[in-house]
Amino acid sequence: MALSDNELILLDNLIYYPDVFVEGDSVAQILDKITYQVNENPELKPADMSADEWMDIVSAIQSNDKLLNYKVTNINTPSKDMNTGTVACFVDDVNHPSDVNVVFKGTQNGYEWDDNGEGAYLIDSDCQKAAADYINRLPESYGDHITVTGHSKGGNKAQYVTVTTDRVARCVSEDGQGFSNEFCERYADVIEERKGRIRNYCAENDFVNVIATSIAGEVIYIETGMQLNPLHYHKPNILLNENGDFKERGNQAGWTKGLHNYLQHVIDTMPEPQRSYVIDGVMGLLEKGESEESVYNRLCSVLTAGGYWLAWMIERDDWFGEASEYLAGFIREATKLLSPATYYDLTYFSVDVGGLSVSEGNLQRHQKLLKSAAEDIGTIKRGLNGISYGAVRASMDVLKFQLQQRAKACGKVSKAIERVCRDYQQNEQHVEGLF
Repeated sequence: MALSDNELILLDNLIYYPDVFVEGDSVAQILDKITYQVNENPELKPADMSADEWMDIVSAIQSNDKLLNYKVTNINTPSKDMNTGTVACFVDDVNHPSDVNVVFKGTQNGYEWDDNGEGAYLIDSDCQKAAADYINRLPESYGDHITVTGHSKGGNKAQYVTVTTDRVARCVSEDGQGFSNEFCERYADVIEERKGRIRNYCAENDFVNVIATSIAGEVIYIETGMQLNPLHYHKPNILLNENGDFKERGNQAGWTKGLHNYLQHVIDTMPEPQRSYVIDGVMGLLEKGESEESVYNRLCSVLTAGGYWLAWMIERDDWFGEASEYLAGFIREATKLLSPATYYDLTYFSVDVGGLSVSEGNLQRHQKLLKSAAEDIGTIKRGLNGISYGAVRASMDVLKFQLQQRAKACGKVSKAIERVCRDYQQNEQHVEGLF
């Protein structure tokens, strides 16, 4: 028997608690770890949820005998693949072996938040493609009737893989944002065929699900009451009551409709590269964070989005007659000078890909030398027999281990450099294609 929509959203909440997921653990075991962590560190607030709110989630799941028997498998975290983010399967091999549920976690860092904006003007973003790769890599035994779910960016990923892979039969998204016009055009026939599989539950005052074009066959708004902190409208538990059931249905708030209409107007009518600048600027403005750097970035985002939007409006609507074109150009240049938004423009900086490639080659050669030295140490050690060489062999074991660890470190840095070069070159090609 498949999990209900609210049961899936309980799992969307569960995946936000850090460092409690181990391959093969049951949901019951995960709840025990969360309970222990909440008691030990009650000040922790994963996903902006207090200790009491987490215990409500724990209690709601503990009262659900069906959920407790599901086990977590195929865990992926950003430490393994930055683009994929945290994602895991929940499967009950004993009672419901055919019910495979994939849970994508929401935005985890600045990289993924930037990727949210890119999803509003690219056909496929890096994180979306990585999510599809994850689904396609799942064991064949999981079949092609998988259920996917997720909150926020996780909801967007869940919708994306429903369209772009052939393994998903059902998608339950929670406040998942929409997609670019380019995506909707590329996959128009598939979206029309599969949108009935997609249901998006949204808080009535949520400000993330309004980004870009919705492809969900059904969008359901939930009453969430008044929140003193506007960011709390986007918490993963906002749709559920203390028993883990949905709150009353409601209607989308007027201000979020206005935000959607503004963003959609930009997406539909603004040319590149101004469109990308404005969307990235708005995303920076909406990004969570209270550090000085975050406040500074938000100010810069206002300058970037506002400057390019104003220049576009002046030029498009011919506000100042013949002078409109010149004034718009002046505002665009002033925007570049008044904010660090120039990093959006590749004419202002470059990466020495050739130099980095040389460093990558040097690291690879050094890695081979370290591995070879470790093997030589092992060979020498095996030739030292007898009790009298016991201390020498122990020292050689330590040296061999250190050489192997340094070889691994060289390999990781080499791969990181290779990825920087590859991504930079792909980005250059993308930007060149816009002009």
